[in-house]
Amino acid sequence: MSLKLIKKLIKLSHILPKHTRHSLLRESLSLPWDLDIGIQFKFITDQGEFMEAIRILHSAYVEKSYMDPDPLKIRLTPYHLMPSTLMAIAKIDGKVAATMSLIRDNPLGLPMEKIFDLSHLRTRGEVLCEFSALAIAPEYRGQGGYLLHSFFRFFYRYIKTWCGVDYFVAAVNPSMADLYEAFYLFEPCAFSTPIDSYQFVKGAPAVPLTLPLNGFETKLKTVYLKKNIKKNLFRFLQSSHANSDFYPNHEYFQIKSTFISPEFIVNLRTEIPDIETRFSDNDKLRIAQSLGSSSFADIGRNRTHEAPRIQINTSTLIYLENTTKPSLARVCDVSLGGIKLYVGAKQKIIKGNQQIRIKLGPNVFSNVKFEPVWQNEQGYAGVKLIETDHEWTRFVNKFNAQGNSTENNETAKMAS
Repeated sequence: MSLKLIKKLIKLSHILPKHTRHSLLRESLSLPWDLDIGIQFKFITDQGEFMEAIRILHSAYVEKSYMDPDPLKIRLTPYHLMPSTLMAIAKIDGKVAATMSLIRDNPLGLPMEKIFDLSHLRTRGEVLCEFSALAIAPEYRGQGGYLLHSFFRFFYRYIKTWCGVDYFVAAVNPSMADLYEAFYLFEPCAFSTPIDSYQFVKGAPAVPLTLPLNGFETKLKTVYLKKNIKKNLFRFLQSSHANSDFYPNHEYFQIKSTFISPEFIVNLRTEIPDIETRFSDNDKLRIAQSLGSSSFADIGRNRTHEAPRIQINTSTLIYLENTTKPSLARVCDVSLGGIKLYVGAKQKIIKGNQQIRIKLGPNVFSNVKFEPVWQNEQGYAGVKLIETDHEWTRFVNKFNAQGNSTENNETAKMAS
């Protein structure tokens, strides 16, 4: 079937069954295996790249009527300033050409949770991450598919190793829903329905989608098994584009790969003088707390007595009640003196001290001793560290010393 005919049929997709529509879309794939030498995909690492990205967002969102024009020609949301948000850019010949963000679970919640119910995805302590803020500079919009597939590969290869995410979620315009479902195997959200007005994008309609990462590669392989190389998204996501994908060089499994720091917020005030008026009081407080300050105005000036907790993507073996063998518990976040774990809603940590070994990074291990302090009905528990070693102290101090160091040294080789 010719590509011309496929595109014509796709335009008539509203009268075709979903299975047929998705098959036709997959036949239209032409994946960018041969990337131009001058293109880079990377996380934002400085203020200049950040400002270029939010200006591109403004241009795209105003054009689509997703927002009103801003006096500074920027689109800035509180999620952009949360350390758990991953903002990536595509640079072509040194110029920012496109941007896309992944918003990981954070104290503000996810943008789409303000209108869609995602509670059914969190029944076992699952971690969610929302695709958001895809925008392409006007001169590069003819390469939209090229950039979208490359962004997805860039994020996916990073997330599955470093970020401890169980579900991707997205609130997409109805015109994009078939694309996400057909190409990337997103699914309609089970307990939420499409809406006609989503205020995060100025009342545009939105469709809630989810993608469980457990079993994703197996499902993807099945769907694309017999496709040729130009249409084989499974092979594409597995590939390493070492000359174009630039990832942070991590020593630890700490979940923070952004440049956001107290110093960045201080410098941003010179670029955005009205930044204090752009967010609600609650948003500003959450941003401040994530950066170790008691108020937004104090960011970069005064720190709270307690350093912000460090999110980390790792697990450890602990003993639960009524068990003779240790069970695997997810480590949610840590501090110098404690750990927050997810053990499951029906499990209880045995009372008394336990000695555990935690893998802090690809080649870094720490042995600590703890005693349980609290546990809630959702399956989360807090433990107090009563004995630590040098590696634990070094790990925590590394990130607390500079407001959670960003580890922004980049490498084109993906760590595994």
